[in-house]
Amino acid sequence: MISNVRMSNTRYGKFLKVVRENDPDILLINEPNHKWAQEIAELDKVYPYCIKCPLENTYGMMFFSKFKLINEEKRFLVEEGIPSFYAIVEMPTGKRFDFFTVHPQPPHIDKNTDTREGELLQVARMAKASRYASIVAGDLNDVAWSHTTNLFRKISGLLDPRIGRGFYNTYNALIPFFRYSLDHIFYDSAFRLIRLKRLRGFGSDHFPILIRLSYEPQDADEHDAPEADQEEQAEAQELIDNVKDEPLNEKA
Repeated sequence: MISNVRMSNTRYGKFLKVVRENDPDILLINEPNHKWAQEIAELDKVYPYCIKCPLENTYGMMFFSKFKLINEEKRFLVEEGIPSFYAIVEMPTGKRFDFFTVHPQPPHIDKNTDTREGELLQVARMAKASRYASIVAGDLNDVAWSHTTNLFRKISGLLDPRIGRGFYNTYNALIPFFRYSLDHIFYDSAFRLIRLKRLRGFGSDHFPILIRLSYEPQDADEHDAPEADQEEQAEAQELIDNVKDEPLNEKA
C-alpha cells in the first residue's frame, strides 16, 4: 500500500483505519512530518522493519515492512531535503527483491523538471542493473501517460499495472472532477499482478493505492517488458547528466 498522507492533514485515525482494514505487508507513506510519525507510532507494533525520514517540507517519507529489510538506505540523489529509500526485501520464502521509493519535486512554472527526471531515471537505471527483481513505488508527481514516465518504464524495464486496466486516478481526492494518476507502483516481470485497487480517502488530497503481487519468476517471459532503444538510452543519459554537476549521493 502506498499513500501520500498530505502533511497538513490531521485525520490520523482515519488513515490508520484504512491501514488496518487492508493490512498490507509493505506500507509506503509520502509527506509525513514529525507529528504524523508521532500519531501513527502504533504501526511500529505491526511492522518490525522500517525506514523513517519525517520532514517538515512535504517530502518526508516512511516505509514499513513485515518482511525483513536488508541493506536499507536513505538516499538524497539529486536534492538535499528530498529523500528516497532503497532496501532489499526478503520474503518469508527466503527469496529477495529490491524496493525503491521516490517522491521527486513536481514541476514549477519558474523551474525546469531536470531534477525530477534525473532522479527517476537514476532509479530506473539502478532497478535495471540490479541482480534482484525490483519494485519502484511512490508519488512521482507525474501522470502515467507522460513522456518522462514512459521513458522511466523503458529504461527500468518495469511493468505498469495500470496499462490495460484503467487510470486509477489518485489525485486530487478533494476535487471529484479533477483527478489523475500521480501515485505509482512499477514492478519487475518476475511478479504477477493479483489485484490493484484505489482505496477510500481519509482527508488527504491523494487516495491510497493497494497492489497485490505474486512472485513467479518462472513465468517472467510471459510479460512483455518495455525496452529502451538507443535514442531513448541517450536521452536518459543526457537527463541524468544534467543533474550530476552537483550530486548529493548521501546515504544513511
